[in-house]
Amino acid sequence: MSIEIKIGKRIKDFIIEKILNTKKLILISPWISEETAKLLLDLASKNVEITLITSNDSSEFHRKGLKSLIGVERKVKKEGNKIFSTLGIFLIFLGIFLIPFNILGIFLVPLGIFLFLKYRIIFEEIYFSKIKELIITKEKLHAKIIITDNLIGIGSPNFTYSGLISNIESFAWIEEKEVYNKVIEEINRLKSFWEKDIDYRSIAKNLK
Repeated sequence: MSIEIKIGKRIKDFIIEKILNTKKLILISPWISEETAKLLLDLASKNVEITLITSNDSSEFHRKGLKSLIGVERKVKKEGNKIFSTLGIFLIFLGIFLIPFNILGIFLVPLGIFLFLKYRIIFEEIYFSKIKELIITKEKLHAKIIITDNLIGIGSPNFTYSGLISNIESFAWIEEKEVYNKVIEEINRLKSFWEKDIDYRSIAKNLK
């Protein structure tokens, strides 16, 4: 068994150097920050498969970190017809204008509303995780674990700027296949209790 241990401040390099060249990364940290979220996004852009398990803590720095990991796309939910929807808007305004002068205006307004509602294009916002898997649990999470392709990292720091830079922390990298497989097994067991489909929309809305 190979073990590397570091205790003290500025533990960042000791941790980060081990995850820069991995292909898969599993990270358990109750808190994250904008700085460390950016690091995860940089790794994801290099095709690193990242799983982050974190808490739904309300701390502002944590919420900002989470928000940066959730993306949104605007997609067409219902196809429409721009010509008819525009005509509907035109008829609404024309009808409103004509009502004081001509009874025709009373019929044009509902016709315009009908055309607009029937033929308008309807969009929806699709929220998604920018990394492979983002699990946000309501459980009281306290574990801090990092798993690379062949290493298990266990220690005290959260994956935050203060945890990696300013706090006095302890961390150990362990390279041992049996331990590695056991930790993976335990994490998969815990994941099985959490919902597979996470409502990123609600999370993103609550982070505002």
